[in-house]
Amino acid sequence: MRKLRRGIMILFLLTGITANGQLWKEYVDSARFFQFQGNQEGAADYYLKALPILLVDSAITITHAAIADSLGKLFIDQQKYKSADTIYRKSKEIREKLFGTNSLYYALSCFNLGYLYIHFLDKIKEAEFLLQESKKIRQEFLGTDNLDYALSCHYLGSAFMDQG
Repeated sequence: MRKLRRGIMILFLLTGITANGQLWKEYVDSARFFQFQGNQEGAADYYLKALPILLVDSAITITHAAIADSLGKLFIDQQKYKSADTIYRKSKEIREKLFGTNSLYYALSCFNLGYLYIHFLDKIKEAEFLLQESKKIRQEFLGTDNLDYALSCHYLGSAFMDQG
């Protein structure tokens, strides 16, 4: 009888973990649907619902960083720039832990933060550093005949112009 109860309890625990694992995915799918429909508020709500569950299931993963990026873009669209800054920095931190500072994932995080800083937060020096980092990594991995590299150069030029 004890073995049966123990087995049922283990099954219940495993089912609960799987349900949570699926729940954050369902929230992300809903967020992407709302985003596709142009409903930024609805999308942000579902991404925010997914994050705490994701932290239990998949903390410090590339998925966590990608969802943080999506949420950061939504925060920019909603003019919530400080929230975008916080979530983009978290994404950068995750990517640095996973891949180091010499990866295209890390370069993307540097670019996103640099773009935010130059266009919305007036942090020109910080933007310059981040965009330099993004440009250097993208040049190394992608070469100079690449759109992502060109975008890093473009926004870096904007940072230089803003400094005078």
